[in-house]
Amino acid sequence: MDSTKNILAKFEKWFRKISPPLPISGMHITDFAVRYSGFKGGGVVRESIRLEPGIIEHGVLKNRDTFLAVLKELRRRVLPNEKKSISVVLSLPIRDVYIQTFSVPKVAEEGFKEAADLNARMISPINVMMLTTIGREYRKTLV
Repeated sequence: MDSTKNILAKFEKWFRKISPPLPISGMHITDFAVRYSGFKGGGVVRESIRLEPGIIEHGVLKNRDTFLAVLKELRRRVLPNEKKSISVVLSLPIRDVYIQTFSVPKVAEEGFKEAADLNARMISPINVMMLTTIGREYRKTLV
């Protein structure tokens, strides 16, 4: 019995070396604040920075440069070492997210994208083409 526990302990130690656990952390962004929660050194780390009015309005980013400065300051508080990356699960207010499940009829693989696009345009409360354009513009700012 002890030898089995010993083998399992060695296997767990070996597994942690080849696949270290990822730190768990989360970030919540609203019009009023950016909040971070995570684990560090066996404890919980919580940081929050209030956003000045006008940085985000009704879920729309209005002042990119100030928002990036807030994110950099939050990162500095959480993990001063700039070489280490931080992975977070991002949470946004539900009013800023539209989720809809829909079915696509059986079509050939070549027609699937067109069928999905048409279906999304028919049921979406907002203009899907406008969102596609906004998404492309957003990606350009990231490059």
